[in-house]
Amino acid sequence: MARARATVVLALALLPVALLTAAAAGTGADYRRPAPSPGHKCGAQGTYAPGSAYEANLRRLATSVPRNANASGCRCSPGNHAGERPDNVAASAYCYWRPDGGWPSDCAACIARAFEEAQRLCPYHRQAMVVADGGECSVSFHDVQQREQSMGLGSPGPRGICSRQGSCIIP
Repeated sequence: MARARATVVLALALLPVALLTAAAAGTGADYRRPAPSPGHKCGAQGTYAPGSAYEANLRRLATSVPRNANASGCRCSPGNHAGERPDNVAASAYCYWRPDGGWPSDCAACIARAFEEAQRLCPYHRQAMVVADGGECSVSFHDVQQREQSMGLGSPGPRGICSRQGSCIIP
């Protein structure tokens, strides 16, 4: 009798799950996360001069970041840096899992196109973010020194960041 009661309780407990699954299948509901909307944003960190050290550092990242992302298991490449202050550039790039259950066919190519789009849509901006290829990948870059100063991290020291109280973080 106890065993029969346990079976009935289990069946009643699983009934809502079965009904919800059947209802979702019947309506064609899709619970996968949609890709980010394509778009761009040009930052407020000012501009750099054509042919400058900042531009050279950005070009260096536009070459290395796509390779790094393609080689990683996450299809991402966060926290990349190139150059020295005041022309230190940081960049991050991500490819997104598609609703059909796969990565973009060529993550590196998508990220390279996103870098090109960022430079086309935000010419000579020291900060930009672009979501490209229908939301399959994104790229962002910024001026490291300006970002740190805007966050109140103090002024740059000779080899690191120093607070107003004089303590320094030396990389």
